[in-house]
Amino acid sequence: MSKSNLANIFEYNYVLLVKKTIVLDIDETLVFASTNSNELKKIDDVIFIKMARFGSPIKALLSFRPYLIYLLDELSKEFEIILYTCGTAAYAKAFAESVERKGEKQYFDHILSL
Repeated sequence: MSKSNLANIFEYNYVLLVKKTIVLDIDETLVFASTNSNELKKIDDVIFIKMARFGSPIKALLSFRPYLIYLLDELSKEFEIILYTCGTAAYAKAFAESVERKGEKQYFDHILSL
């Protein structure tokens, strides 16, 4: 077994033994997202989501909940964080990348989407 495989096994076992798991829903919990700027009080980021294989990307405006980055910084110390959405995988990935750019670190261990 290679050193990298052993390291992955150790890290996985560490998460299982030490960290608890928390699942966070994206919409209305972590962020307000809209394609209409009039629906948002502030805009924290703009993402583009490819909704169909051959369609054009859709522009989505994001307004993060107050203290979102602080919350994720604190939770990531003690929890394995799973991001959940009823939206598409493309939306979930774009949202995660946006948050992680703002916080300058990776917060989400896994992403669950439809």
